[in-house]
Amino acid sequence: MSRIARGLTFALVLTGSACGGGDDGSSPPPIPQGFSVTLSATALSVPQGASGGITATIARTGNFTGVVNLSLESVPTGVAASFNPATITAATATTGLTVTVGSTVAPGNYTFTIRARANGLADQTAAVSLTVTQPPSIRLINNPATATVIAGGNTAFTATVSRTNFAGAVTLAVTGTPDGVTTTVAQSGDVFTVTVGVSAATAAGDYVLAATASGGSSVTAVSAGFTLTVIRPQRSSIALSTSNPAVTVQPGGTPQGSVVTIARTNFTGAVTFAATTGLPSGLTAAFTPATPTTGNSVVVNFTAATGTASGTYNVVVQGTGQGIAPASVQFAVTVAGSSGGSIAIAAVPSAVSVAQGSSGGTTINVVRTGITGPVTLTTSNVPGGVIATFGAPVTTQNSSSLTFAVGASVPVGSYEITVTGAATGVANVSTTVTLTVTPGQVGTGNVTFTFCGESASIPVWVAYQNAFGAWQQATAVATNTYSFTISTIGGVAWVTPGSAGSWVLSIAYGTFVDLQARGQATCTAPTSKTVTGTVGGLTAASDAVLLSVGGATPATPPTQASPTFTITGVPPGTVDLAAARFTVDLAGPTPLVLQRLLLRRAFVPANNASLGTIDFSGSEGFDPETRQLQIVGVGVGEQGVAATTFLTANGAALSLGTAIGVSTVAYSAVPSSRTMAGDLHTVTATATTTSGSLVTVARSITAMARDATSTQLVLPSTPGPMTVSTASTVGHARLRAVYSRQGEYDNVWSARFVQAARATAISMTSGYMALNGAFDVTIPDFASVNGWQDSWGLQVGASTTWQVAATGWVVGNGMNAEGAVTKTAYRQGRLTP
Repeated sequence: MSRIARGLTFALVLTGSACGGGDDGSSPPPIPQGFSVTLSATALSVPQGASGGITATIARTGNFTGVVNLSLESVPTGVAASFNPATITAATATTGLTVTVGSTVAPGNYTFTIRARANGLADQTAAVSLTVTQPPSIRLINNPATATVIAGGNTAFTATVSRTNFAGAVTLAVTGTPDGVTTTVAQSGDVFTVTVGVSAATAAGDYVLAATASGGSSVTAVSAGFTLTVIRPQRSSIALSTSNPAVTVQPGGTPQGSVVTIARTNFTGAVTFAATTGLPSGLTAAFTPATPTTGNSVVVNFTAATGTASGTYNVVVQGTGQGIAPASVQFAVTVAGSSGGSIAIAAVPSAVSVAQGSSGGTTINVVRTGITGPVTLTTSNVPGGVIATFGAPVTTQNSSSLTFAVGASVPVGSYEITVTGAATGVANVSTTVTLTVTPGQVGTGNVTFTFCGESASIPVWVAYQNAFGAWQQATAVATNTYSFTISTIGGVAWVTPGSAGSWVLSIAYGTFVDLQARGQATCTAPTSKTVTGTVGGLTAASDAVLLSVGGATPATPPTQASPTFTITGVPPGTVDLAAARFTVDLAGPTPLVLQRLLLRRAFVPANNASLGTIDFSGSEGFDPETRQLQIVGVGVGEQGVAATTFLTANGAALSLGTAIGVSTVAYSAVPSSRTMAGDLHTVTATATTTSGSLVTVARSITAMARDATSTQLVLPSTPGPMTVSTASTVGHARLRAVYSRQGEYDNVWSARFVQAARATAISMTSGYMALNGAFDVTIPDFASVNGWQDSWGLQVGASTTWQVAATGWVVGNGMNAEGAVTKTAYRQGRLTP
């Protein structure tokens, strides 16, 4: 018999010596006095915060009628136990034991003792086994927890239930929907998909919906919030612009044209064009395609009849459409005076053959009759990837060279390129050059990477990986051009030299389409064009000036003491100039306060040209306007920052300053009367957490629009854990970064590791990752790849700053575009491998 069994049922028998010595056996001996205790259960299971019980029964033997007292020993801390009653008289047979378990008692197995006492008899004991369990419960998580929807659209989120000691049915209900918002719930096990429909009449604003999971009376219902941001669609409209607002035509000469770009907002209908004002007698405007058009651009061609009066005319071209306000763009059309002379041009040879990735050219001969002035040469119909360059685009000589630089990815074939000659007082003339692109030394791969520019942009080693196969060294098929096959997904790695003996390893993972696009972006045609100028209208020695010409900026910003500037690397073609004057206020909340702006639109500066005086106090200068930005979601311990940049249609980029705040901040903007189609304000709201001098966590949202408005930006969720560890130190340090995907940041991921003399950057697209659950990358082991040198990799024992980042776009595809919205988050830290 076990110890427990012996302790559960027992009897105490008292015996004594017989009286007298003569027992004749005529009667049985008396039954000794005693008692026994029987328990209804020896083991008890009770959830945290609940009670349970068992019954104890007292059985007496002999003529024992005394009191039995019950008590408890070794009751666990946090557990309350008691008998009712605890004193058992002869008239009582049973008593109840109630056991109450506190909510803080840890789940597990415990034992306590019941002791029974009676005067003159031995104590009796029994052990009870107590099992403490977690109470039944459910939890609920919404993913995502926020969404932005245009009125008339819809979105969805998943509500996932997790269970503890509960197997019953669970239902989900959604409450808090505003007028015009409906929800539909579809269940698959413990995952509920909630589709949220927003009617076109729903008012803009933030609405908090509550998803509530219920499992009946045995568990407590739980809720999780979902923030729905409803925005109103923009009104239907169009805007017109042109990159070439100045056109010169000759009386009786060929038509001269310019492209009118149509920027559409919620309007896809036909647009009808007409030149409404400014045309003198003899000057006509024709549109291609013929209006009305549903496209995004038209070409307007101006023709001057013989005898048209010379002069410059401001011609207004207007576009109209059903249900939208008219839009217009203005041209300065110059009708040149007739000199009675003429020019002629011819290409010798007129046909040029150039291999992919190579250069070749021809000579443009110029013949003047009755004039002696310069002739301006231009090209048109040049295919993408080909750069056409004149030795002297404005020549006073009788010829000029024309060189074609053909990119490695330009399709093989023949292209008819038009060369136009123009001179003052004579009709424009043109000739054609047939450019035949032949196959270069390009392999059979479907992905081509071409590198160009400064020496720091030219790799010393390139490798690729098809799918998840072995990395292989890539061999150049043309100058700084590499071609290889990626079946569906893969990676490309390259090493470029940094300054002072440093090295940068770059790794890109993506689909073959992603990598094709990346390969095209690695080479931007370099330019050596330089412009100069002087800044005027500065009011204090401490004024700060920002200046951009087509995206190029001066190496040394101008000041009041040194107002001249030089800008190199100005891109070819039409550019804009944008400038800003700030006052410095180091004691204030905003160190730089924007005071004045200046824009100069659509011009083509010659190399080494002077831009004259950029005068903030002159007619080109204007005051900025202020808008209000409400930053929603800045948490405790975070710093909220709003930053604004203005991008012009022709490449200028200008910071308009930053503002710090946790709620509503004021930000600077270009007035709507000064913007044009193709311009963009980019407004970014960021929340950062800092440790010492390092920003450890950041999350931001960026919205783009031509015209700035007072608006609200809701910060995306805090990025989840991003862990970085050392995978290997053999040869060089190979680090690993891991980050679980989050719905708001689900398009591009990156990891960057920076040391004093080494850096490694890794990027990955959503197409590459597909449905994998986490961004988990380790710097590859290139030891077996031809040409690799361990000295290029991260150094063991060197302090390393790491950053793991993710980006997703709500509207748009991550490009600069009207209405685009992107969300980005990153974490930073340091380690020493």
